[in-house]
Amino acid sequence: MQWLIDKIFQGLSWIIDKISNGLGFAIKDLDGVLIIIAIIGVYFIMAGNKKLGTKITSGSIIVYAILRAVIEGA
Repeated sequence: MQWLIDKIFQGLSWIIDKISNGLGFAIKDLDGVLIIIAIIGVYFIMAGNKKLGTKITSGSIIVYAILRAVIEGA
């Protein structure tokens, strides 16, 4: 029984490792997109819609920071 549980955990860890490696490569390409989204948020702020612009800009910065932490941790 323990052998089966060990094999299941090995399989799950292998799948998680492959997914995180794939996401790492995909996330590295998103840097430019997140920067452009933050710039668009700044344009919304300059246009007078401060609430929406702040949400867009801060959301983009937070997602960028989280994704960087995921890449560095993987």
